Amino acid sequence: VGNELAQIYGGNNCIISSSTTSIRPSKLIKKMKANSANLIVSHPVNPPMAIPLIEICPHPNTKKDMIAKTRQIMINIGLKPCVMKKEASGFVLNRLQYGLLQAAY
Repeated sequence: VGNELAQIYGGNNCIISSSTTSIRPSKLIKKMKANSANLIVSHPVNPPMAIPLIEICPHPNTKKDMIAKTRQIMINIGLKPCVMKKEASGFVLNRLQYGLLQAAY
């Protein structure tokens, strides 16, 4: 899918973003033939209307301008982006949220 999106929507300038909950971006790019440096994960907290936080997770080769553009888009739509410095299994926000839910019940 990433290959098709990059081809259709602008190639090198296209941000390819996934909201996957548990797949690292470095795994998502394995089958991409082109523009894998444009892929990034934008993972929202649920429910996003109550918690406007979004986790931005690049892979080691994501272009810096793709990270900056993604962050700015999230700010423009009213979300509070948190850019991860490295990938983490299950993402940081999921793990924090599950810990809070376990403590509550």
